[in-house]
Amino acid sequence: MAGEQVDNIISKLNGTENNAGAGNKAGSNEVGQLLFCDAKSQQELNSFVESEKPKLVALVGFAEYGKSTFIGALYELFIQNQTYQGYVFVDSDTYVGFERRVFLRRHNDDNTSDTKRNILRENDILNLVLQAEDGSKRQIVISDKAGETYANYTSSDKEIMNDCVLEQADLTIYFVDAEVDSRKLAEHNQIIEKYESLLTRLKGLHKIGIDHTYIIVFTKADKVTGEDRKKKLADRREFVCELFKAQLGAEPQKVFEVNSKKLDDEELNNVFELILSPLS
Repeated sequence: MAGEQVDNIISKLNGTENNAGAGNKAGSNEVGQLLFCDAKSQQELNSFVESEKPKLVALVGFAEYGKSTFIGALYELFIQNQTYQGYVFVDSDTYVGFERRVFLRRHNDDNTSDTKRNILRENDILNLVLQAEDGSKRQIVISDKAGETYANYTSSDKEIMNDCVLEQADLTIYFVDAEVDSRKLAEHNQIIEKYESLLTRLKGLHKIGIDHTYIIVFTKADKVTGEDRKKKLADRREFVCELFKAQLGAEPQKVFEVNSKKLDDEELNNVFELILSPLS
């Protein structure tokens, strides 16, 4: 019901009310008219470039791996605090895009971190304009594509070739669902197979190169309970990292296990510190 509530609010704002969220289901590209200050398309990346190059961060992962919940948490930290990590959030061209990602976090009765999932071919570019303590301003631009998009990349050269983010990204964050990865071996193997296919194709079509800077984030770490599942995750985390190293020719810069629904989670805030760090 909460997902439909988001759809209905968006439809009313657009003046294009629909029935029970019709046209906004996952897999549909009938997303209605673009709202003012919603996420932007990849073709609009250059509109973010001003006097200095913005830092471009790509969030990569399959459906329900927690990308939107994760980036919604960063926005929420800026909204709730006057300053965060030494920066003040002063502007965004994509307020609505962020608000859609945190709507359910604020309104669910059990305070869970579920967000309105992105749908296929929905615009994915978000931005934050920040002011440092010395008064200087800098900009972070974030790509948060639907997980179905990356699933399509495993079988479609055309889909990959249309991607203009990955080859330009200053930092790529690959997401793994820790809850799933700590369950049956078959589920872990599915994660490995999907990422092996995705990375092979991205590398083969020159969307990621030898200077590819990346980290790996295991989401939903709070849902991995019991010593047996924690042991499985530790072993499989190592296997996942070895896969990325073999495919990309370099180890991840860092690996994190986060709880995106807990804003004071130490590992979550460590990832955000990397995202907000200036370009070297």
